[in-house]
Amino acid sequence: MLNSATHYIHPTLEIPAKIQSEVFPDVSLSVLDFLQFPLPIVSSTATRHKPSDFFSKYQPNTQNIKAIQKIPIPPAKTVAELVVSCKTAVLSGTHLLKCPRVPSASAERFPVWIIPYWAEVLVLRTTSHKAWGQAEEFLRLCKRAWKKMADSEKTDSIIQEAYDILACIPWSGNIQGFDKREPLHKLATYASCSWLGTTHENQMLDLFGSSIEIANMAFFSTLCKAYEHCDTGEYEDSHSFAWVRGIGEALVNGKRDGLGTMVNIGGDHWVAIALDFLQSVVWYGDLFGQEPVDEVTSVINWWTHHHTGYEFLYWKLKIASQKDGFLCRLIGLNALGHFYLPET
Repeated sequence: MLNSATHYIHPTLEIPAKIQSEVFPDVSLSVLDFLQFPLPIVSSTATRHKPSDFFSKYQPNTQNIKAIQKIPIPPAKTVAELVVSCKTAVLSGTHLLKCPRVPSASAERFPVWIIPYWAEVLVLRTTSHKAWGQAEEFLRLCKRAWKKMADSEKTDSIIQEAYDILACIPWSGNIQGFDKREPLHKLATYASCSWLGTTHENQMLDLFGSSIEIANMAFFSTLCKAYEHCDTGEYEDSHSFAWVRGIGEALVNGKRDGLGTMVNIGGDHWVAIALDFLQSVVWYGDLFGQEPVDEVTSVINWWTHHHTGYEFLYWKLKIASQKDGFLCRLIGLNALGHFYLPET
């Protein structure tokens, strides 16, 4: 069983170990094999039945796994109500669950462990299975659309590489090699039209190298909070600012060669910043070509002066130009990549 704690309430709610291996996908399955695993669909229609309509004190008359896997799961709201109700039901002598909402199964009486089974499948359906399924569909649609393009052979090769990856990586677990632990299904959004989020930016920043301090998206927002209390001594003493102080100290004593990060301006625009403590320079990259703004410089100037005692100069970071800000985060990350890893 995956996550549900309902089996601790009563033994009858625990899915037998032998059955668990049949009804749940093995965590070592590849993404493509996982998507082929038979999971019940989740009904999107509301039910008129109350939770009590599902319970009975008669003995179960079937434990047919294939039949159970074919029964549509009630809507999430109904499953949540059944999870809450099952404790009282089993303690009062309930042995089985009926499915009054499914005509083909209305005469069947199922063991009550079908409730935690439904709860687990619902989690899978709304997290890992949904994410990986959308990624596979995205690749399939792209493959169909890109066949009409002039360089279809090249794009087809890229899509095939993506499919090969989905055939090799497991569907479950955590992404390895990054500072922040994220479930593997978070990778699925790279195969979508909405892949550039904070998680992805932090992952790309992590890839730039160990000698460079690549600060994640929380770095500048933490600096802003420290700047608000710069005259109170809180920055020097507060545990919440310790990690930012550590970065400053590492840059001063040479343990880090530089710092790169992305900074949000006005809530809808991003600029790339690279700090060179050896030369006392702030490299500032704005794809609109704008000069550094005060909401950034005031914070950076305070922090760099606090740690070094010097006033830093601002130089323009080489960055691609763009008329709209839709791709500003991606272009900013690309600029940092070329700045710190010019050979790539």
